[in-house]
Amino acid sequence: MYMSKKGIYNQLTSSSGDKFNSSTAKYAVNHLKDVDYKENALKTAEESSDNLHFSKKELTDYLKNDENSGQFTSEQVDYAMKHAKIDYKENALETAKHISDQSYSSKSQLEDELTSKDGRQFTKDEADYAMKHLKTDFKKNALKNAQRYMQDSIESKSELYNKLVEYDDFTEDEAKYAADNVKVDYKENALERAKSLSKNGDTSKSDIKDMLSSKDGFKFTEEEAQYAVDHLK
Repeated sequence: MYMSKKGIYNQLTSSSGDKFNSSTAKYAVNHLKDVDYKENALKTAEESSDNLHFSKKELTDYLKNDENSGQFTSEQVDYAMKHAKIDYKENALETAKHISDQSYSSKSQLEDELTSKDGRQFTKDEADYAMKHLKTDFKKNALKNAQRYMQDSIESKSELYNKLVEYDDFTEDEAKYAADNVKVDYKENALERAKSLSKNGDTSKSDIKDMLSSKDGFKFTEEEAQYAVDHLK
C-alpha cells in the first residue's frame, strides 16, 4: 500500500492499528526518509483505478479523502492525476458491466448512473463509449426486473408493462418482451386481486370484473377478469 503522510499517521495512531500516541506518530512520519509522496499518490491512483474503475472525479476525491489510501495533499493529487496512465473510457465500460450485472438496469438508468453527480460522474463521452461497447441484452434485464416485481405483486400484464416503462425507463419494446415472457399466470393474478376486492363482502362480481378490466383500474384483459369472477368463491 502506497500511503500518504496523513495515512501513515492515521495507521500509527488508529485504535485498530498500531496504537502509538500522537506525539510518537508525528515524530515517526516527520523523520521518514526516502518517501516520495507524489509517487505514492501516483501508484495509489493507478492501483485503485485498476481495481475500482473510478471516474476521474471519483479518483480525485478518493486520493484526497479516503482514510486508508488517501488524504494526499492537493499538490500530490495533482501530480498523480497528471501522470497516471488511466483509460477512463474503459473504466466506464467496466463500471457499466458491473452495474448491469448487479441491478439489471435499463439503458437510460445505466447512463444516468454513469454520468450523474449522485452516481459515478463519468463524462458523457466516457459514458457513450461504455454504452456503445457494453454487451448487455436490455430485454433480458427488463425480464429480470419483471420477475422480481412478480415475486411480490399480483399485477396485470398492462400494469407490469407500465411500471417497466415509467419507473425503470425500459423501452416499450423491452417492456413488452418482459411482460410477454415473465413466468406468471395473469389469470391467477386476476383471481388473487378479485379475492382481495371481495373481502369487504359488499362488492358484486360485476363490479369486481369492471374494476379488474377497467383502464382506470387494474387493466386485466376481459378474459382474465372473467376467469377471476368465475372462480371467485
